[in-house]
Amino acid sequence: MSAAVLDPTRTAARERLGRNFAAFERLRDRAQADLGSGRAARAAAWVQTAADQAWFNPGGHFADAALEDMVLELAGSVPRAAGRAPHAPGDRPRVLHVVTQAYQTGGSTQFVASWADQDTTRDHHVCLTRQGPVAVPAKLTAREGSRLTLERVDTVAGLLRRAARLRTLARTSDLVLVHAHPYDVVPGLAFTGVPDLPPVTYVNHADHVFWLGTSYTSVLLNMRRSGAELAVGRRGVDPSRCATLARPLDPRGRTSSRTEAKQRLGLAAGQVLVVTAADASKYCPVSGPSLLDLVLPTIRAHPDAVLLAAGPEPDGEWAEAERSTSGRVRALGLLDDPSLVQQAADVYLDSFPFSSLTSLLEVGSLGTPVVTYAGHPAGCDVFGADTPEVEDHMHRPTTPAELETTLAALLDDPTLRTTSGAAVEASIASSHTGTGWRAALDEFVRSTAGAAAPGRSRPVDRREDEVDVLVLAVMERTSWSRGPEGSVRSHLSAFPTPVRVGLAAGLVRRGARPAARDLVPDHLRPALARARAVTRPRRAR
Repeated sequence: MSAAVLDPTRTAARERLGRNFAAFERLRDRAQADLGSGRAARAAAWVQTAADQAWFNPGGHFADAALEDMVLELAGSVPRAAGRAPHAPGDRPRVLHVVTQAYQTGGSTQFVASWADQDTTRDHHVCLTRQGPVAVPAKLTAREGSRLTLERVDTVAGLLRRAARLRTLARTSDLVLVHAHPYDVVPGLAFTGVPDLPPVTYVNHADHVFWLGTSYTSVLLNMRRSGAELAVGRRGVDPSRCATLARPLDPRGRTSSRTEAKQRLGLAAGQVLVVTAADASKYCPVSGPSLLDLVLPTIRAHPDAVLLAAGPEPDGEWAEAERSTSGRVRALGLLDDPSLVQQAADVYLDSFPFSSLTSLLEVGSLGTPVVTYAGHPAGCDVFGADTPEVEDHMHRPTTPAELETTLAALLDDPTLRTTSGAAVEASIASSHTGTGWRAALDEFVRSTAGAAAPGRSRPVDRREDEVDVLVLAVMERTSWSRGPEGSVRSHLSAFPTPVRVGLAAGLVRRGARPAARDLVPDHLRPALARARAVTRPRRAR
C-alpha cells in the first residue's frame, strides 16, 4: 500500500496541489491565447496573473518554462528604448535595483538599503515597478540623494511601456539587481532576450516559492546554500549561473546596553530575555506543534525567563501563554522599530516553521546567541536559516528534545550566552558587513562581467515532494493562498480597461466581489493615494 493511501492528509494536500496547478494552467492558457492573437498587453497581464497564482497557490512547481517563453515573445512588443549611454570619464559605476513594492518592514527592502550603505564605491538607483498607493518607506527615502536615487515607473500606463522605461534605465547601468515580487512581469519584459544589457542578476530573496525570471537571469544571486540547491534542482537553473553572497547588513550597533534596554522594557536585571521577531505568518504551524508550544515548557520551568515576540499579535495561543505565565510571555504585535527589544535580548529565538534570516542577523550582530530550530522534514532546508559562515555558530537543534536542552542551557549559563553571542557577532561582522562583505561583492561583480542570459528556460518537472507539501501548508495556514479569483482580482488593474471591467463582472458573478479600488488602473493609483492623503486632513477638520 502506498504512503499516499496510508496518509490521508498527504493525499488531500497532493489533491490541492493538483487543483492549484490546473488553475495555473488555465490562466497560462489565457495568456497564450492572447499572445497568439496579437494582444500583447492582455497577454502580459495574464502572465503576471498566472505567476501570482503559482506563487500564492503552490502547485508543485517553482518555475515554468512555457510561461517564461511567453515573456520572451512578449519582450519583442515592448516599445523601442534608447541605446545604452556611454559613461563619461570618471563616472562611478551604477547599480540598478529593480523593486516591485518597497516596505518599511521586511527583509527585502532592507536588503536594498543595506546594499547601498555597504557598497560605497558605486551609485545606486532604485526603480519601483508597482509601488501603487503604498507610501515609499522611510528606509529608502531617508537615503535618497546621499546613498541612492529613486524612480517610480508604476506611474507609466501599461506593463509594456513600463518595461520600456525600465529597459532604458538598465542601459545606463553597469549592474542590474532584480529584487522583484515573484509575479512581476515587468523585469522580464524589459530584459528577456535583449542584447547590449549589463549583467542582470536575480536576487533569490523568495527562494522557497515559485517566481518568474529564469529566462532573463544572467546570474542567480543566492544568499544561502539551500536556496541555490532548490534553484538548480527545481527551477532548472544551470549551476554555472549560480552565485552566493551573504546578505548585506548595516548593523546600527548598540545605542544602549542590554541592561539599560531591559530597564526601559520594565524588566528586572536578573531576568533572562528571549526575543523572537518576524511577521506573524512565520509562526503559524503547518504540521505538529507550533514554536510557542515547543518552547513554552522551558520558559515555564525557568521562573526568571521572559519571552517577547515582535510580530505576532497578542491573541490566540500568545494571549493564552501570557495568561498562563503571568505575563512572562508576551506578543508585541508588529513594531516599526524593534531595536529596543533586540538590544535587550539575552537569547534570540528564530521563527519557525519559516525562518526570518534578516531579524536573526540583526540581533546576532549585537552579540546575542541565536537558536534556530531545524526540525523541518527532509528536503525542506529552504525553510530554515542557513547563511555563509554564520550558520556554523548558530545553535541548530533538530528535535523538540534538542531544542528544549539548547534553550535551557542558554537560560542557565551566562558564560555560554556570552561566548556563543560573541562568535555569532564576529562571523556576521566578517561576512555580512565591512571590508569582508565588500571584498566578496567586488569578486561577485567581477565574476558577472560578460555573463549573458540563457534566452530560454530549461523545462523542469512538476513534483509533489515534501517541500511542495510544506510550501502549500505555509501558504494555506497563513491565508496567503487565495485561489485564482484572488490572483485575478489582485491584477485587474494591469489589464486594459474593457478587459478589466469584464473580468470584474465575472468575479462578481462568482461571488468574489472586487473592491472599487481594484478597478483603478495601476498607473493612476499613486496619484489617487496622494489625493486622498491631501483631502483626509480637510475632512477631519
